[in-house]
Amino acid sequence: MVIYKVYGPPVPWAAPQRCKDSFYNPKHKEKLQVIWQLKSQVNHPPFFGPVRLDVNFYMPIPKSTSGIKRRQMLSGMIHHIGKPDRSNLLKFIEDCLQAAEAISNDSIIVAGETQKIYGEEPQTIIRLTEISLINQGMNDAS
Repeated sequence: MVIYKVYGPPVPWAAPQRCKDSFYNPKHKEKLQVIWQLKSQVNHPPFFGPVRLDVNFYMPIPKSTSGIKRRQMLSGMIHHIGKPDRSNLLKFIEDCLQAAEAISNDSIIVAGETQKIYGEEPQTIIRLTEISLINQGMNDAS
């Protein structure tokens, strides 16, 4: 298993936007920053086989939040149910992992869990685990 840490508020994937006769990525700067952070931590060749991707998105707590509500958020009593949505956060990270050459392609991700939770420090914790053929039951003679 390898673990990566991306500092800063989690960033959601966004569809390319049309501008006159071309398209642009509205999250281009954020994507470059996350890729840079990931590349500095990748010390292995890209995974080519099936992997499990577990991600915890630590969302920022609004500054105006009361002390009681803040403690409830940090203890998990209050969940982050607002935007950005979990699927767009995950898609952005999958794209960045591929661009940082941690994985050969995001299609090799076959399992995993994703959480949006409040945290003191906005950040993203990523765990990539290679899945062996033995764990998949592929070595059974059927």
